[in-house]
Amino acid sequence: MKIDKPMPKWLPEANLTFKRIWRYLRYPLLIGLIVAVFWIVPIQDVVASLKTADYTYVLAAILVTIPVFYLEALQFKIMTDKLGMKIKAWEILSINLVVKFYSLVLPGTFVASGIRWYRFSSASNQPMSALAALTYSRLFNIFLSVFLGVGFWLMASRSSTEFNIVQVGLMFVGITLAMYVLPRL
Repeated sequence: MKIDKPMPKWLPEANLTFKRIWRYLRYPLLIGLIVAVFWIVPIQDVVASLKTADYTYVLAAILVTIPVFYLEALQFKIMTDKLGMKIKAWEILSINLVVKFYSLVLPGTFVASGIRWYRFSSASNQPMSALAALTYSRLFNIFLSVFLGVGFWLMASRSSTEFNIVQVGLMFVGITLAMYVLPRL
């Protein structure tokens, strides 16, 4: 017996029709998308790449990526707690991973951001707080990208003899502090 999640209170009734239509169209669309991917991407090249891959690097990347995703969820939880949204860190992690999968399939970040907003709004039943948290998160990520870009640009402009690992360490300590101090203000 399948129990559907109740629709959020803020969602208009017109979306119930879309939900019914989506129920019948999602599997044919998914199959069509998979067929299109296999039609466009040459499978022989993919298999050849997988045969030559060094799986120790792949495993190391996966092992490093999982804690990073959880830390991103904790950072976002700080913002959602500040806005009064009752979402657990594991639920944030789950939503982020689903959206990362969707962003692989769907074009652009706009669609993925919309899906992320919808999922957080549904989980917290607070659409404006979810939008505020996502906006802050996006601005913070832009700040981090600019900060890292300028930092590495300054380090790249120096000769290799002037390069100091302490500078890199201080830069990452500064970023980490910013990640956990700024959302609490």
